[in-house]
Amino acid sequence: EEKEAWLRAHGVEIESAEDRKKKAEAAAAAAHPLDHVEGVTRRVKYVRIPADDSEPFEQLEVILAHDAAGDQLPSAVQHRFIGGGAINERMAREQAIRQLGENGMALTGAALENASAQGSTETFALVRASSTNGHTGVYLYLDEVGMLKGLAPNARAVGLARDCGFDGVQFYGDMFVGRIQAEPSPMCNVDFAVKDLSVGSDWLRSAAAE
Repeated sequence: EEKEAWLRAHGVEIESAEDRKKKAEAAAAAAHPLDHVEGVTRRVKYVRIPADDSEPFEQLEVILAHDAAGDQLPSAVQHRFIGGGAINERMAREQAIRQLGENGMALTGAALENASAQGSTETFALVRASSTNGHTGVYLYLDEVGMLKGLAPNARAVGLARDCGFDGVQFYGDMFVGRIQAEPSPMCNVDFAVKDLSVGSDWLRSAAAE
């Protein structure tokens, strides 16, 4: 902190982790207004799946511009993944080397800190939109570096993925699930409610066959 103060006092512009966190939170607030205006914005439901099994599913909603196109949830939940724990640099670098080979050795601690401070959303398709499901897709949204932060495993999200035909996947930390409508174009977010997580849901019964 003293070093940062000295640099600032001498005209050096630096951005701390706290600065990046505030910037990301401000961007999230600006992108998603708090007030709903009929005919101008629309409310879209999605669900939080807590990593703590003792917590119930949480019904949430995001307010989007009425004509917002594309999947807006990755940016809407990004601020939820800010911080949450220090990233294990050794584990991150080993994972990067496994995936990228020698190029993975270039991964820096600063890059990892930046990913944690600003929040980073990864999207996992449970069901992709197709003509057989009414052109609707269901997606999980998770902290891209949740495992590297040492977040708790999310057993219910793992179970949901298994029910959709994905065995052997692991998820960490709180997660979110939402739905998109791909056609008619343009693609947009549509409601996904807590009741849609019930075993008898039409989309879930047919998911493994998609």
